Amino acid sequence: MNDKQTLKMINKEIKHAAENIDVPEKLQKEFIVDMLKNGVKQEKDFSDKTGTNKIIYLKRIATAAAAVFFITVISAAFIFKEKPFVINTDGTAESGFNMNSPLRGIKSIEEIEQVVRNIFSGKKANDSNSSENSGKSDEAEYVAAPTDKNSDLNHGIVDGEENSSSRVADIVKNDGKYLYIVTSCTDREKGTSCEQIKIVRAVPAEEMKTVSTITLSDSSAHKDECFDIYLKGNTLIALIKRYSGNPSDSKEDSTIALFYDISDPNSPVKTREHIQDGSYVTSKIYGGKLCLITNKQLSESSGDSLSVPAFSVNGVVSRPGAENILMSVNDPEGSYLFITLTDISDLSAEVGKLAILGSGSNIYCSSSSVYVSRAFVSVEADEQGNKNNLTEIYKINCSASGISLSGSCTLEGNVPSSAFMDESGSNLRVAALNSNCGNIYVLNGKMEVIGKLEKAFNISFIPNVKFIADKAYIIGSGEMTVIDLSDPTAPASSVSEKTGNFGLDLFKVSASKYISISHDSSSGCMVITLYNVNGSGVPTAASTYSLDSTFSFPAANDTKSLMIINGKDIFGIPVIKSNAATGSEISEYILFNTSDGIISPLGTYDHDGNYIGDAAVRAENIGNTLYTISGEKVVAFSLADASKLSTAEIR
Repeated sequence: MNDKQTLKMINKEIKHAAENIDVPEKLQKEFIVDMLKNGVKQEKDFSDKTGTNKIIYLKRIATAAAAVFFITVISAAFIFKEKPFVINTDGTAESGFNMNSPLRGIKSIEEIEQVVRNIFSGKKANDSNSSENSGKSDEAEYVAAPTDKNSDLNHGIVDGEENSSSRVADIVKNDGKYLYIVTSCTDREKGTSCEQIKIVRAVPAEEMKTVSTITLSDSSAHKDECFDIYLKGNTLIALIKRYSGNPSDSKEDSTIALFYDISDPNSPVKTREHIQDGSYVTSKIYGGKLCLITNKQLSESSGDSLSVPAFSVNGVVSRPGAENILMSVNDPEGSYLFITLTDISDLSAEVGKLAILGSGSNIYCSSSSVYVSRAFVSVEADEQGNKNNLTEIYKINCSASGISLSGSCTLEGNVPSSAFMDESGSNLRVAALNSNCGNIYVLNGKMEVIGKLEKAFNISFIPNVKFIADKAYIIGSGEMTVIDLSDPTAPASSVSEKTGNFGLDLFKVSASKYISISHDSSSGCMVITLYNVNGSGVPTAASTYSLDSTFSFPAANDTKSLMIINGKDIFGIPVIKSNAATGSEISEYILFNTSDGIISPLGTYDHDGNYIGDAAVRAENIGNTLYTISGEKVVAFSLADASKLSTAEIR
């Protein structure tokens, strides 16, 4: 077993232990977080869209940071053991890095087999070198290890305007007349899970009802999970993770995009079934095209480990040719990053495709491009004896003409997650971490560094990074450094101060207003804070609103659960209200107004007065009606007086 496999196993075991093993009280994350004065968050799920009674206890943000840092320290130990290698143009592997050309093309499909074999043989050589050097004591400086694509570090700013557009996927969509809701049910006769989309006629609200059901999957041969949908014009797209073989197997075998014509919502018609090799990484709609990104892991012992990833459209299989394949030459991973681009309005158009052999899955999707980052540690010292953390970034253009590489670069420092990258105009701003400080970079559209600020901020553990307008906010250890990026060629550190709760998940209410939701452990209250980000770039807490300890936030780590009514400075959150005397709970949705700079409640909407197992964690607004949504039902309310207008059962 090589070092990266060992690291992967350790990460898996840590995650398993955190979820399943009883730990002494003083070692439990809850106890540690209380010591750090952070509150507990609890969520009753959207029932995996099923309406079951499973309760999920969510990780607190401080716990997540501490856990990631703990894994980081372990990761660093293994990474520093491993000696990096580069794949040359002739396919051979040798020690070192190619700083100037981190990607190269594939000459022919036949070349891939040798390249893949050299990837695995290079890692075997690393195992040997690690054994030879095991007696040496290289000092392992702090380095932020590459994070998993679903890492808790990916706390970003949730833009209400973008969230309401067709470019962002969710489990609920509305087109102004109909609601499209992902649900699951169990076939009692077959004992299998059935993934569905319920189409609910929402207007007029007093006559709301389910008009059709799309059955996505009900096979017992594999496990399918619909986790997101897109709505673009008259096309509804369902994204599905397919797990191979045994339904209890956690390995994703492929990712599926199902396209439906919903010009008549009463009779939706499936128009395309796109099945793509690899586990789901991310997706986005660029213009009128769906960009779908997956990661296919290779195994040296697998019979098909050397094959190029494929996708099928309505059963017809396609693979990228050599001209559509690039490879990472620096310490490449045994995997493919696979990107496809499908024209939504013209399904007869050719699907764009690009595969990157050896690349990872740390992805940032901007409004126009896909950025891929890969982090390394330079074990071999440079001429001055320094060891550097390195990150490669590739810029991939997704446009009407297809998918193409726009440029690449190698930076000093580690870029742990997509939150550390932000596109502004044609420039990319990047925060990169070194041993005890961080650098800020600004790159142009050709991926050339046009601005740089070294040692821009100090770090003691992995910070949160927020880019807002022409500022970057680096938040860690209760302090915040503000980087002025108004002149992209000359980034400047402008402010360092205490942050309060600024820097956790931020929700954009308007151009200058953001809110955060936290838990005050001393009072047991859920606290909502409104921040103003003014021209000086210093965020100020303009207002706070506390919900007493009888309230909890059922979707605390689900950034899409908060609803923004655009243009009205109104937002809403789902809550669970407990009655200790009766032991009962109520699923509610509360709307707040911020138009005068103060958080004030507008109304409380009771989704379920005798809540048992399925809370409302989504809401939609159409005209003067609010629709609260759980895995069991949709409830329509008048925004004027919070009166209930109708209910539609969807389970």
